[in-house]
Amino acid sequence: MKKIATQAAPRGADRRSIISIFFFFLVIGTVTVLPGCDDIQRNPGRVYMPDMMYSRAYETYATTPEQKAA
Repeated sequence: MKKIATQAAPRGADRRSIISIFFFFLVIGTVTVLPGCDDIQRNPGRVYMPDMMYSRAYETYATTPEQKAA
């Protein structure tokens, strides 16, 4: 029987590949997250229930029109 010699990859190469994959995902994550960090809000989006989003402001302890009618 002949013995087949196998060489294992050096540990340094494995570590370098893990580090390069980590930096790849770090760069991709940074590129995708940073555009969302803008101070200017250009579009508020859709309003699902406008009567709840834009409610009428009532003064505290003020008489309402319904109370005046009674």
